[in-house]
Amino acid sequence: MLLTLVKNNLKLMLREKMTMLFLIILPILLIAVLSSAFSKVLNKNYKIEPFTVGYSLEKGSKIENSFQSFITGFKEAHITLLEMSKDKALKEIKEEKLTAYIELNDDKYTIYKKDGFDINTSIFENSISSAMYIYDGNKALMGYLMEKGLQVKSDSGNTVGYKNFVKVETLKVEPVPSSIVYYGITEIVYVIWFGMIAVSIVINNERRYGVNNRIELTNVGSLTLFFGKLIPAVLALSIQIGIAAVTSTILMDINWGTSPLLSIAIIFLEIIAATSIGLLLSLIIKNQALVNVIIFISTFFFGFIGGSFQTYMYNFVGDNLAKVSPLYYINRTLVELSTKGYSDYTEKCILLLLVIAAVSIIIGATATAKGREAI
Repeated sequence: MLLTLVKNNLKLMLREKMTMLFLIILPILLIAVLSSAFSKVLNKNYKIEPFTVGYSLEKGSKIENSFQSFITGFKEAHITLLEMSKDKALKEIKEEKLTAYIELNDDKYTIYKKDGFDINTSIFENSISSAMYIYDGNKALMGYLMEKGLQVKSDSGNTVGYKNFVKVETLKVEPVPSSIVYYGITEIVYVIWFGMIAVSIVINNERRYGVNNRIELTNVGSLTLFFGKLIPAVLALSIQIGIAAVTSTILMDINWGTSPLLSIAIIFLEIIAATSIGLLLSLIIKNQALVNVIIFISTFFFGFIGGSFQTYMYNFVGDNLAKVSPLYYINRTLVELSTKGYSDYTEKCILLLLVIAAVSIIIGATATAKGREAI
């Protein structure tokens, strides 16, 4: 009897052409629109390249004797200091051939740069500020020592070396996915939650046409009746989401990482959890319109705070609120599996989905049994 129920209910669910098209086409459209809209936010992989800064020194100034140490220190940090005239430097800055230009004397320094923010210019400004701070401190120290009749020289013969004011280090950071990868994954996760609608439509049709009354004439058990709805709902949603996921992956070249089987397993668990909740809502709430409203509002809310629209990396709602959404754990796990091959949220995600599914199934089966007793 279970097989018959599964087969008949699966046919009913797959006959819902509008629902089927909605669940297949919606994720593809969302992926295309959102990945394009947020491409500038996520598709950034800035790499610091060597750059050149022009300079000129006041003739006869004391800093002129120590400036070779500046040149050496900056060169080690991949910044070339090149002596040139002010007119030539300003022309090259406008043509974006030169990052900046600096004029120095014993009392002050002046930096010329292009308007607006530039990371290379900022690096140089901070670096030269540190270098001049060290230089002024050393100059004051040397003046004091000379007053006391003492002499201090570095190994190079100059007062002090200037190799520690700027340092380039490569830091290990979390990889950021491209917009197409991020939304290619999260929109599939998001639309699965809408899959609750399919099972609610079937139950509404059963009520409308008195199917439950006819089933009561048979010896079908409550569990058989419950799983006769849940299994086809899981199968129908798996087929629809599978088509959407495969199509979007092929057309948009979405990378699911080195553990696609694990990602598929998590998505399948989400399908079971979502259909279980949808079935439970439909069994408890008799009003189809109200069920649909609850599904749409809850899906949008959980998607909004869980990273389906704004990314969970730059989420302005804060982690504490974001973690209320089950979609947050699924999104984070699948995106991290794609970008770095593992996720610290994998176990939490799987456990959460199992708990949601188990609780929904237990309550749903109980509601089915009590509903039959009331008939």
